[in-house]
Amino acid sequence: MTMIIGSNGAEASPIGSILGSNASESVAKTPNNDSTKMTACDPACVNIQPCATIRFVPTGTGHNAEPIQGMAPEGAPRFETVAGTEQTVTFGKAGLYGFR
Repeated sequence: MTMIIGSNGAEASPIGSILGSNASESVAKTPNNDSTKMTACDPACVNIQPCATIRFVPTGTGHNAEPIQGMAPEGAPRFETVAGTEQTVTFGKAGLYGFR
């Protein structure tokens, strides 16, 4: 499932991949909670270019993924994936994003 996150903050309906050959995709794992009971993504921070995608892949039962408040570019839209479900998010705003 793909979520398109635009620079205006709007989320389009989930759709299949519509990315061209110039788009890049990275993978972030969403493992089970660690020993501190905190959710984390691996990697926790990604420098994203416009129209790049992150595929969030659960490991074990996994958890949802979302940006960490204050760790995304100014005006970047919020999103939240569904726990335990592999999802791809396409970003319209470039910058450094932190995920949990």
